[in-house]
Amino acid sequence: MELSTILILVFSWLLIAIGFLGCFIHKFPGPVMAFIGMLVFIFGTGIPVPWVGIVICVLLLIITALANKKFIPWVAKQISDFSNGGKWGAIIGSLIGLLVIAHGANSDSNGMKVLLALLGFGVIPFCTALLGEFASRKDMGQSLKPAAAAYLTYLMSMILKLAVCCYAVYIIITNGN
Repeated sequence: MELSTILILVFSWLLIAIGFLGCFIHKFPGPVMAFIGMLVFIFGTGIPVPWVGIVICVLLLIITALANKKFIPWVAKQISDFSNGGKWGAIIGSLIGLLVIAHGANSDSNGMKVLLALLGFGVIPFCTALLGEFASRKDMGQSLKPAAAAYLTYLMSMILKLAVCCYAVYIIITNGN
């Protein structure tokens, strides 16, 4: 394998890794980075990929962008308005949750892996969103609904972004052989 091909592979997978990281960070264009990484891989290596796969990925990008811009904020408003404290609490909690999940990935017990995934993607981000809202509002009773809205907004956005990034990886893996 030539050095230029190796550099293209490294660069494309680096963009995809940054894309996955962007799924957990608000306002970071994770799916776009993964899509660019996929295009760098496809056009840089010359591997033939059906255009249908690329078109589907573009459509997923558009749907994700529209949902993050219009639908998800509308859903959050139906629950409650939340502050930046709740939003950043959910983001920080999810990053802590990723560390918890990564730490438990070596566990032999599948039950422990499921428990850590629930903690990492459910309990910890919600609790930190609640702490962020509590810091803003100074009343736990008034903080619960906004924290739930902040957490659900974050969770829906993350799932959509992960779907695009996973599809980009799927296109590379299924066609890169």
